[in-house]
Amino acid sequence: MIVVRTLLCGDGIIGLNGWRYLLNSDDTLMKFIDTESAKAFLKAHAIDSDEIDLVDDSTGELENWISNS
Repeated sequence: MIVVRTLLCGDGIIGLNGWRYLLNSDDTLMKFIDTESAKAFLKAHAIDSDEIDLVDDSTGELENWISNS
């Protein structure tokens, strides 16, 4: 499963409070079946920051959202 994370905080400071993850409305971790599903969600919500990573939660494999979209 793929999770979406960033170090960018709402106030623009990077990394101050550690990783921030994309959550569902019930505050559970939002997981995607594959990177294409995660990318489609981000595109549909006009999220385009180069500070966003897609992470495979089983292998730890990391992909930057912008550089590979």
